[in-house]
Amino acid sequence: MADIRRCGVDDLPAILAIVNAAAEAYRGVIPADRWREPYMDPEDLETEFADGVAFWGYEVDGELVGVMGIQALEDVDLIRHAYVAPGNQGRGIGGELAFERARFALARQPGERLPLQQAAKHQLFQQRLQQHQRYPGPDPDWY
Repeated sequence: MADIRRCGVDDLPAILAIVNAAAEAYRGVIPADRWREPYMDPEDLETEFADGVAFWGYEVDGELVGVMGIQALEDVDLIRHAYVAPGNQGRGIGGELAFERARFALARQPGERLPLQQAAKHQLFQQRLQQHQRYPGPDPDWY
């Protein structure tokens, strides 16, 4: 059974394992002066928590297999981190995390408070929610 939940300090080792394993896919893509071993160390993750980044996890049968770090700044929620364990990639876990967090953010920000272009996106998003469709992925017309 899958569940999306907020992560706590007890999840730090699992979060680090997921981040560092998933980051391997970007070795050679991330500039050499930005790459480190490990890619994220415990102190970095603790700093992220202290800076207000809330980590949400995707759990399958009690095992954390994906994480997304969200930071709320004024009227926006920024996705700071998004990683899925390599053995679980390609199954829509990252999309599920993003979809759930976007649904949550939109619930906090009613459409009438958004600029016109954002309100149109909000309306499209709400239609997809009502039709019980998952966000299909990047759409050039969406941005």
